[in-house]
Amino acid sequence: MMHSSPLDEPLRVLPFIFGALLVGMLSFGVVAIVMAGREAVFSLEQDQPFQIVTALLLAGSVPVSLLMYQTLMKKAQGLSDADRAERAYLTACIVRWALLEGPALFCSVAVLLTRNLVFLVPLAVLLLFFLAAYPSRVRFEAFAGQGGGARLL
Repeated sequence: MMHSSPLDEPLRVLPFIFGALLVGMLSFGVVAIVMAGREAVFSLEQDQPFQIVTALLLAGSVPVSLLMYQTLMKKAQGLSDADRAERAYLTACIVRWALLEGPALFCSVAVLLTRNLVFLVPLAVLLLFFLAAYPSRVRFEAFAGQGGGARLL
């Protein structure tokens, strides 16, 4: 019987959570594109209010997600209890992803409501930042090896 390291537990759970959020964003984006159908346009001149809100969400969500992640990681710094450090890492990742997922879903809703495919551009940007936040073993081990806290991007 093989014994798993305590570092393995969050690495088993986090990719499933990450995958579920990613599939949700992608599938909702695909549904929005399909629903837009032949009436879809790609225009910067239409739907100004939605474009302003989307730009603000994009400009705010990426730095806020990084800031919250780093803040939560700093709070976890020095935790001697491995279980608490593990929960802090899980929380930091989930909060970061949620802050990126919300605006991405808004972009899909904007496509559904306006049939303007221009909202796929910020959606793609948010998806790239989301993919860059994938929980890797290297990041987790660096986090755990520094007593719970690290500035991990």
